[in-house]
Amino acid sequence: DQFEFFVLDFVEAIMTNQSMWQTVCEYLAWCPACGENALQIFLSHLPVVKEDDRMTLEALEIADRHGMPIVAAQLSRMLGLFRWQQGQIGSAVLWFRRAHDDRRLKFVAQEVFTQVEGMLLDAAGSQPQIEMSYLKDMLAFSNDLNAGGDDGALSILQHLQNFHSKIYEALNANSGEEAHRYGLEAKEAALQLTSEYTPKKFWLAIIFRSIPLLEADEMLFDMEETELLLERLDSISFHDSEQVLKETAQPLESRKLMLQSARLALARNAARAVLVGKF
Repeated sequence: DQFEFFVLDFVEAIMTNQSMWQTVCEYLAWCPACGENALQIFLSHLPVVKEDDRMTLEALEIADRHGMPIVAAQLSRMLGLFRWQQGQIGSAVLWFRRAHDDRRLKFVAQEVFTQVEGMLLDAAGSQPQIEMSYLKDMLAFSNDLNAGGDDGALSILQHLQNFHSKIYEALNANSGEEAHRYGLEAKEAALQLTSEYTPKKFWLAIIFRSIPLLEADEMLFDMEETELLLERLDSISFHDSEQVLKETAQPLESRKLMLQSARLALARNAARAVLVGKF
């Protein structure tokens, strides 16, 4: 009616004033004829990525109050995409989860997994620390993802986080008993990460990072476990084709050094097992 026309005219006049956007929403929500459609369009075009999360939360509250779940999901997805582009993985995960956007959550999962993969394989003959925040961001929403192709990647990330955290705890333990307990837990994670269910290109990096466990004061790996890891190394050496090297993006000399160091540590551990009778 004519009164609604005047209200819409007034709203159009104040719409350019960003500080009045909540007022605009309330007036549009009141309009009985075309207010709902206009409110959806207005909320969808709010500059949420240029403001802090407060504007987004207020806009979501308005969308929920007026029964607009599609608009709420669109706003959350928009902010999630912006945070993702800015490299703010944790925040992106939060907003994608709020948007129920499983497809993009899986894309983030694969991106983080690829980053962790690069860190894991870029050893260069040393023992660099993996950035654990990536793993924590992944694991924060791993249980929310539907079953699919990413489940294997998520499982590997869980074992990686456990592996590195237990090695750190073992090396920084306050007592020999604590060091042995954490070392055994790290060993179990290492064995899981060198199973047939883990991509073969990871095996060398995991075994290489297990050297502190192999050289621990109290023996952790028995002969059977040591022989299993030696078999893994033999398999890696035999199948070290150009394609594997291309996939790992790792210099050949660095890979050879890692193989030699890992093989030497395993050989020493096997000798210890014979001496102590730990078969």
